[in-house]
Amino acid sequence: MSDVSIGSGRAVENEAADHSESSTKLAEKKKSRADRRRVVKGKGKEVMQQQDEEDEADDVQDSASVASSSTLSAGTVATQILDEPYQPGKSSQPRVSTTSPVMDTVPVLPHYEHRQVPDPVGNAFPRHGIFATQDIAAGTRIIYEAPLLAFPSLRSDPTVLMPAFRALNDHEQDMIYKLHPIQYTVTQNLTDMAAMIRQHLPRFCELSNTPAATITQAAKEEFDQLALELSEACETYRVTARWEAHHQVLSPFPSDDPLAAEIDGSALFPGTALLRHSCVPNTHKYFNNATRKLSVHVIQDVAAGQELTSSHLEDNFFNDAATRKFYLQQDFSIICECTACTGSFVGMHDTARLHAYRCRKQALPIVDTLPNVGFSAYGADLRLDEDSQLDRWKVNEALLVQLLGALRTTGCLDPELVRWLYPLFTSVLPRTAQGLADAERICAWKEILLHAQRSVEIVVRCLGRDLEVAGSLAGLVKVIGDKVERAEERMRVLRESRERLGL
Repeated sequence: MSDVSIGSGRAVENEAADHSESSTKLAEKKKSRADRRRVVKGKGKEVMQQQDEEDEADDVQDSASVASSSTLSAGTVATQILDEPYQPGKSSQPRVSTTSPVMDTVPVLPHYEHRQVPDPVGNAFPRHGIFATQDIAAGTRIIYEAPLLAFPSLRSDPTVLMPAFRALNDHEQDMIYKLHPIQYTVTQNLTDMAAMIRQHLPRFCELSNTPAATITQAAKEEFDQLALELSEACETYRVTARWEAHHQVLSPFPSDDPLAAEIDGSALFPGTALLRHSCVPNTHKYFNNATRKLSVHVIQDVAAGQELTSSHLEDNFFNDAATRKFYLQQDFSIICECTACTGSFVGMHDTARLHAYRCRKQALPIVDTLPNVGFSAYGADLRLDEDSQLDRWKVNEALLVQLLGALRTTGCLDPELVRWLYPLFTSVLPRTAQGLADAERICAWKEILLHAQRSVEIVVRCLGRDLEVAGSLAGLVKVIGDKVERAEERMRVLRESRERLGL
């Protein structure tokens, strides 16, 4: 089972209003600026240059604010990816967009096949996996799937689940039966079903072995009743065991019904569910509430014949191999054989995950207390009152860089990286840059630009370029790039002027 968070429609409406308001304020500010420039035009070159710098700072802050109000504010991916306490192990968690996609422009390239794989513990029931049929580049969307079953409820009540299952056609039912079931001991519901089947099975076997010539009418009726009950019980058990193992939690449930849209729900995506677990997955799952489909992107280059995997770790991502092993066996009947669980790299992964956990624990309160996280750092009128403030921001910078490095060592390639890159390039680094000399400040902004570009790459690779958030982040990269370009041009002009004056 995986958990999914979905922003409400009200958040989108608020964002649209904020965007409209920001655009209006921007137009008013530009008119005021034009009037101000007419006043200072005759006051000399220095005054004009100072005014140009102030206007540039306003451009950066205003452009970023409009972008912020459009798609990177509360309720969108800025919240879903960057603000909520999302774990990298939740790459098994489909991430959710509350904004409509520009359009489904990303092609779905199903360069994979289903193969039967041996069960690590030797169970008779066959397992299936998904394997690449050709080399697949990172960022490729391989699955784009609507749920086969979906309910505005978290519980797998058989009285609701089974009628929906029986309404499916044979092919759709076979898709569910192809999934590996969870052990009956994992949930009380399955435990009770298994107990009922075991209780009645001996009597059923006894009656079935009774010769037809000697069986009484009462015994025959009892046999027919038991056959019906056990048949239904076994079917319910088989379906429920697969539902419990593979359903996704949708929070809240995507629905046109306002009431249903306010509660949590659950859904089953059988095609995606065939992805087997790895603590170092090579795919990322993401649920788009606007299209109500789940997409799967390959997040690193995959060679032909290599298995495609996802993760079930959720909050257990930061645990060591032994703890993860216990969790996976208890909750999913999984024995993981990935590089983080077996082989010579287990110690390295355990160390990196522990280091990432400690850094993250320190970083969370820092990020939570950043004022106006998003874009306030781009205002050039920000001032550092004391050197100690600069030192504090440098400590914050070092902590976030350590956290990002530890996450990369664990093999994390999903939007968890953006969660920490975002405050780094929108707040922490811009504040430290403000305390630097001109040349050093330009170098710092080039680093900021690289982090912003990296964030765009991760979002496009994991979620797709057809989402508004990808375009918004790309717009932010342009804002930062233009700022760096103008600063470099000013430095060049100033240097040439000094050379002409012999300074």
